[in-house]
Amino acid sequence: MTNSRVGFLVLAAGYSRRFGECKLNYQLTEDETVFGRTLNNIIATGNKNICVVAQPTSRLLRSLSDGEDRSIMVVPFASQGIGESIANGVYNTPDWAGWIICLADMPGISSDIYSRMVEEAEQHDIVRPVFRGQPGHPVFFSKKYFRELSQLQGDEGAKTVLQNNKLHIHEIQVDDEGVSLDIDTPGNMQKMHEYLKK
Repeated sequence: MTNSRVGFLVLAAGYSRRFGECKLNYQLTEDETVFGRTLNNIIATGNKNICVVAQPTSRLLRSLSDGEDRSIMVVPFASQGIGESIANGVYNTPDWAGWIICLADMPGISSDIYSRMVEEAEQHDIVRPVFRGQPGHPVFFSKKYFRELSQLQGDEGAKTVLQNNKLHIHEIQVDDEGVSLDIDTPGNMQKMHEYLKK
């Protein structure tokens, strides 16, 4: 039995400055953009609690608002940093039992990893995957961290929350590099293409 009150908080409000264009709209495969693949892998878990934080003028936000799946919550937010995006998303989902914080530019994370995160959230307050000794994404935080998460600022994400609660982190070992592959530069995109071909 999985915790149906746990939700996926998808952060998609960045400016893609290092990439040079909106990387989330980049056509990753014939059928999916970077953002589309990330979101599809989350939807494949069957969990209905999904909140996407995106810029108010973002094409992503408009497409979600106009889409058929009305169960996806969209939060327009002109983010000044990933910490503020997390805070805004958490603040707008106070009824959730916890948040699986996902980065929209990590399309290599499989639906199996996301599903496992939901399962582990039943037993632990903080959960994160580890690939070959390297902590990855997504990261789960239970409701007990609502106050800390909803007050985050800047561009450090939830690092301070993790640092202040090291003893409560449950790490799951995974054999999938996708949990550590994000896309910041065109070079990262090339590596993602190579990964998806495996």
